[in-house]
Amino acid sequence: MGNRLQGKVAIVTGSGGGIGRGTAKCLAAEGALVVVNDINLANARDVVKEIRAGKGKAIAIKADVTRPAQVQRMIQRVLKHFGKIDIIINNAGVFGKHVGPPLTNITDEDWDQTFDVNVKGIFIMCKAVMPHMKERKKGKIINIASVAGKKPSVLIPVYSSSKAAVINFTQSLSEELAPYDIQVNAICPGIIWTPLWNALATRMTEQYPRMKGQTAAQAFSAVVTQNAVNTKREQKPEDIGMLAVFLASDESARITGEAISVEGPTPVTSP
Repeated sequence: MGNRLQGKVAIVTGSGGGIGRGTAKCLAAEGALVVVNDINLANARDVVKEIRAGKGKAIAIKADVTRPAQVQRMIQRVLKHFGKIDIIINNAGVFGKHVGPPLTNITDEDWDQTFDVNVKGIFIMCKAVMPHMKERKKGKIINIASVAGKKPSVLIPVYSSSKAAVINFTQSLSEELAPYDIQVNAICPGIIWTPLWNALATRMTEQYPRMKGQTAAQAFSAVVTQNAVNTKREQKPEDIGMLAVFLASDESARITGEAISVEGPTPVTSP
């Protein structure tokens, strides 16, 4: 374990699995007390057990980031017990249930759910924690966007659009909070095998004619092969977590308003 985040209190949303889980574990390994937030409390508790098994500190809190009242209760609970919040990692995210092309495959419900979680959820979290951070004149907000937010996607246009919104929101908020010494940055992961991607790849094999008959792993690998920047090794959630550690630490005090890409996966071998 390191000590780059020793004594810091961090909330990681959607950290019951995938990128959030890997990020929570990385923060805890550097000394942070991590609030593992997820709508699935059992998953969150499993991550807490993993962190504690590694001698880290963590608690689990169930809250839906699209529900302002639940978010406020979580923020107040953390402040009551720990007295401060130093770091927010806005990781919770979803894909819609349908993929393109054509765009007409995608429903209004897909759009609403994707933007509610991926964009509005970040807005609600930031709005809830800002008064505390501004009062302390200190804080780190890290939004998990995606490389899909930097380029178009005919397969997942709604998700891509939502992540573009996250990047723009990050840049806008960074300007507002800069006078308070609060840094706001975004991380843009590449394609990583997670439960979320497993679900998306399964939908691709069901709905996208070119991928019908493939397994989810084969569909994932096809997308990776087409989009990978560096195919020497498979990208892991911890690759995102280690960048989050840097952005959450004092080492990044002069970095704000950035959207940093982390790419380089290889086809998954054991989903």
